Amino acid sequence: MAPLVLVVLLSGLGPSADPAEAQLRRLLELRAPDSLKDFRLPEPADLTGDWAAHPRSFLVQADFDGDSRTDTAVLLIRRSGPGFRLLVVFGKGGAAVLEDQVWPAQGFGLSVARPGRYRTAAGKGYDLGPNNHDPPEVQVTLPAIERYHFESWSALWYWDRGANRFQYIQLSD
Repeated sequence: MAPLVLVVLLSGLGPSADPAEAQLRRLLELRAPDSLKDFRLPEPADLTGDWAAHPRSFLVQADFDGDSRTDTAVLLIRRSGPGFRLLVVFGKGGAAVLEDQVWPAQGFGLSVARPGRYRTAAGKGYDLGPNNHDPPEVQVTLPAIERYHFESWSALWYWDRGANRFQYIQLSD
């Protein structure tokens, strides 16, 4: 069910995307109903700012947790006031909130990062504060979620098989 959502939804927002939006909404209602109380899916009126030029940037799909099922990562918009939630709906069932932010969602996007070795912001010499202990590099063995601020910084949410959860690492500042 989830792979079809991406193909149809990414074909464009508007009347042709209504069945896919309904399908994605049902998926969220089944696996992450609490997220829809304070957050909602982006709508055509939300395609402002950077999203106007990149309307597909709030949703990505891949097998992020390595179980051979397609997972869906989506930026949901806060219902009252600015802010967004990064939510992952797992192909096997269930969901995980990766982050809640107070910034307007339209300044952020998602992409799928391929497995590989990534130099982190700490490894590039950025000052991330005295409490930051990020390694200079990270090896990602599965597709990861890159959450970025348009024309600015980015970070990865990647699945840590040993810890059985997502880990966060800043890539740039």
